[in-house]
Amino acid sequence: MPLPFSSFPRRRLCCRAAARPALVALFLTVPGLVPAGFDQALAQGIADAQPFSGRAIDSISIRITNPLADSAFNSRVEDGVRRALRLFPGSSYSDEQVTLALGAARCIAGIATLDHETLPSAAGGVEVSVLVTLREDAQPDAGRGMA
Repeated sequence: MPLPFSSFPRRRLCCRAAARPALVALFLTVPGLVPAGFDQALAQGIADAQPFSGRAIDSISIRITNPLADSAFNSRVEDGVRRALRLFPGSSYSDEQVTLALGAARCIAGIATLDHETLPSAAGGVEVSVLVTLREDAQPDAGRGMA
């Protein structure tokens, strides 16, 4: 003989357990409830791995640590590095872009090493400083200009 429906044990659902997925979804979708930078920390793992990334570039300086006596050659090297960098004041800073551009600038004749440092500026952006070291045997190209 079949048992009546009322004889089966009833299972009570906890309203908290049922509401938990809805609260988590609400917490993650409402911008005001999520702490600032939380989404970036989840996406990148560490939010401050590149503290200057995305800031506006305020100034770019290129300095030759061991300049030659030929100022025209020094100017050509500085201009070549500036063109290879393709960074301008007002554009946003990216460490990957600077590293890639410095790799291209290393191909310029006469350059031994390139290094850069990024510092915060007073205006809230960044100052990019590129240090160029010329090779010891670097010589200006002969035969340029009128002879």
